[in-house]
This record gives sequence, C-alpha cells and structure tokens, in this order.
Amino acid sequence: MTQQLTSEEIEEIITLLKESSVFRDCQNEDLLGLVPKLQKKIFRKGEKLIEQGRRVHNMYLISSGSIIQLKKQGFQIHQISENSKYYNTINSLNVFHKERAFATVEASSDVLVTYVLDSASLLNELEKNPRFARDVISSLSFEVHLLKDVFKTPLLEQQSKQIPYGFVSIAGTIETFYRSALMSLLNARILGQRLPAKWFPNIHIQLPTRVAYIIGYKSSRILLADFAPPPEEKNNLLRIGLMFAPGVMMTPIASFLEACFAVKNPAPIYKKWIHGFLPRGVREIIFGMGLNQLSDYFEERVPLDNPLFKSIVGSMAAGILAGYLSQFPHNISTVKINDPSKSYRQHFRLFTKTWHQKFNNLPRQIRPVAAATMAIVFPKGVIIRSLQIGGSFIILNGTITLLQRTVGKEKIDVS
Repeated sequence: MTQQLTSEEIEEIITLLKESSVFRDCQNEDLLGLVPKLQKKIFRKGEKLIEQGRRVHNMYLISSGSIIQLKKQGFQIHQISENSKYYNTINSLNVFHKERAFATVEASSDVLVTYVLDSASLLNELEKNPRFARDVISSLSFEVHLLKDVFKTPLLEQQSKQIPYGFVSIAGTIETFYRSALMSLLNARILGQRLPAKWFPNIHIQLPTRVAYIIGYKSSRILLADFAPPPEEKNNLLRIGLMFAPGVMMTPIASFLEACFAVKNPAPIYKKWIHGFLPRGVREIIFGMGLNQLSDYFEERVPLDNPLFKSIVGSMAAGILAGYLSQFPHNISTVKINDPSKSYRQHFRLFTKTWHQKFNNLPRQIRPVAAATMAIVFPKGVIIRSLQIGGSFIILNGTITLLQRTVGKEKIDVS
C-alpha cells in the first residue's frame, strides 16, 4: 500500500539518502528535489521487492526491517552478503537503464518499510541538475566497490544444486579409481604396511557401489532440501540435522565399500561390512558435509571468476578440512573391520603406543593423556587422507562443473 509522506518522513528520507551509497556525496539541497518523488511502501515477510531477471523500474531505500537477496546461478541459489552501513539501497545500479535484476530481493522481517523512487523521476533530476549528476557518479564508484563482494551464504544455509545424475555417474566413475589407489595406500600405512598388496581390491564391486554412493549423497541432499527452513528463519538445529542426514543414510553403503579394502579379514564382504560401523558413521557425516556444504561454502568465497577454478579451489579447501576431521574415525573403523576380535579400546591403545614412546620425558601421570590427545589431534595417515579427500572432491565437483558448463550448457533462468 502506497502512503503520503509526513514531515517526519521527509526528514527521515533525507537521512536515508545521505546514508545511501548512491547519494552519499550529494548536497542536501539537491536531495530535497528528490523527496517529493519518493513514496512510502510497506512489505510483509516473504513479499518480493524484485525478482531476478525482471526489469527494474524502481529504487528502494530501506527505512526499517531487513531483506534477503538470493541469486540463482546455474543450478544453485546463493545468498548475498550485506556488508556495509551504506547497504540500504536496492536496485541502485539497475534502475538507470531499467536493466534486469541480478538477484531476487524479498522481505525477511515481519514488516519492511521502504521508500520508492522510480527510474523516470531519478533520471529527470539528473538531467536538470549537473552538480547532482556529478555527485551521483562519485557516489556510484563507491557503490561498485561495495557490490564486488563474493557470495556469502552461511554454511548451514547452503542450498543444494540440481545436478543431472549422468554427470554425477561420470564423475563418480573417474573418482573411484583415484580413491581406490589412495585408500589402499592409506589403509596399508594404518595397518603397518609400507605399500598395499592390491591397489584396486574388488574393483568390480567398488565401481558400481561407489557411483551409487556418490549419487546417494547428491540426491539425498536435494530431497532433504524440501524440509529446510527458509533463509529468514534461524532454525539452525534443523539445518544441522539435514546436513548430517546424508552421511547417516550413506553409512551402510560406505561400509560395503570399506569391506572391499579389509584384506586382512578373510570373512566375505557381506559379513564383515558391519564391523566399525559407528566410527564409520561419524566419518561419513564429515565426508557428506565436506562434499556438499563445505565445498559450496569455500567455492563461494574464492575470488576467481572461472567457475571451474572456483570449484577446484573450494573443493580442495573443503577436502583438506574434511579429511583431517574424519581421519581419526577412519583409522578406528579401518582397524576394527580388519580385526574385529579386538575391542575399540584395544585398537585405540595401538595408536597411542607410538606417542607413548615419544613422550618418555613427560611425567608418568601425564603421558597417557598426552599420547591419547596426539593420536586424535594428529592421527596416523592424516596427510594421505587429506590429499585423498581433497582430490576426490576436486574430481567429483570439478568434473560435474565442467560437464555442466560444456555438455549441459548451464544457463540462468531469467524468465
């Protein structure tokens, strides 16, 4: 509903204009010419000020309340940061030539109070007043600096990508062989061997299982997205649960994959897969977070324009972090599935034994605690694991991105 301005609102508008990045360098007497042309407009929570791809006819000054900006890029929606006290102006750059909006803007507070300035009125003032036009140009140079930021969607609010499963299958197939070699080397080191007896054990089982496993992670995230609260609702407990869920769901499949590498356990795969299930579940939760949310989180923040390079750098950062965090549960899971006769405590003592020897100079009472801490903080094989996970993320996310940009001819829907 549009309302007439009061004297208090006129004074408020002058203040808002001076705080705007578009008019911050303008003289007060020049801004007075704009005041009669602005109208007050109130939006309710969820109402859209502008949709991405639509022609922009109005500029909005935010008086009170909050907004959220969502940009669809390819198969994913990003949330855009609001990083300045001058960030109270919507459509500041697009309004001059009525260009298409680069993002959707909607009210995120219960009530959003704005003042609306239409394109024709703004252009008329610029044509009449050369000094005002010069000052607006000066102000806009600052506005461009503000808007060059990368996307800043919070970790828990990362949204899933719509990805063709054919692309995921191709990426999963390539990654299976890389992962098999690195995993064989890692497990050999964990079990006290220099090199693995086989680099691709049970590859005929690994390959289809791994592809199904990767598709499961990507598709489960997409399916669970329907249960996610909208960005304006801060229900982080639910978001955490949805972020953990794919890892929990994929743990049984991961257990069969793990059984393919359990060469020291002579039992058949369909029997030994259950051993080490609990620590493997923790590992899978971390892996799922890394493959999905963390990769997207870091990718958004990479200051590069090339989507493939952004995906590679973001995936590597997420892979190194996820690899480190998941290494200790992976170690426990690996030794348990290879030797289920020992308890978790007995296996853990084997990992602390090396550290006990290094801490001979410490008092006897402190030595067990220090050794246990180091076995968790600096787990055996952590460098190999981080490289393995980082490489897997690069192959998976990078291949998918490359296929989307070439075969898929990814476009943004602006209809």
